[in-house]
Amino acid sequence: MNKLKIVVIIIEILYFTINTYSQDTIWLYNGEKLIQNNLKIYEEKEVITFMDEKEKINEIPLESVFSINYKNGQNKIYFTTDTFNKVSFNVEQMRSYITGEYNASLYYKDPLATVSGILVGVSSPFISTYFYGSPGIFYSPVFSSLYVTVIGLTKPKERKIKELYPQYSNDKYYILGYKEVGSQIRIRNSVIGTAIGILIGTAAQIIISKCN
Repeated sequence: MNKLKIVVIIIEILYFTINTYSQDTIWLYNGEKLIQNNLKIYEEKEVITFMDEKEKINEIPLESVFSINYKNGQNKIYFTTDTFNKVSFNVEQMRSYITGEYNASLYYKDPLATVSGILVGVSSPFISTYFYGSPGIFYSPVFSSLYVTVIGLTKPKERKIKELYPQYSNDKYYILGYKEVGSQIRIRNSVIGTAIGILIGTAAQIIISKCN
């Protein structure tokens, strides 16, 4: 019986592996990687449709697609040097940039932005009340938004990226892509942190006022 279970598990793993590698891969300019089946490209409409795992038809604009790696081994590049007016990358440079974005989306975390955001959020109701009185609690998002703005001006340190990915230490386009998504993750974490902090701070302020 145990041997039968092992055989079934092996078959399932092989099926999953074969099915995964037999799918088409879409690379988007924001570093997102979509592995899908049933791709249909309508170049005249400038859209791509595909079916997700829930058998729901999705549609994405062709202008957001860098390339598609087909399951038959073919590769189609949709990027051209005039795709973006403000970016003068060639194909390989853009590929490096997108790879940096992709790796950052997978591996960059920055929990410090979340924790510091919580601290700022918790203190915001008390700071706003100190400056504006009791109704000042409604101004607390202003202080938190200032913190998020400051965080948004910062990016992951280049030195740290090179230490983590020495194979890309001389690839400035990879580093640029990694920094861009890393900055977005910092902003997202700080927004989540401040939102949680404001809720905690507001609840604490209400409890303290009732106790007094």
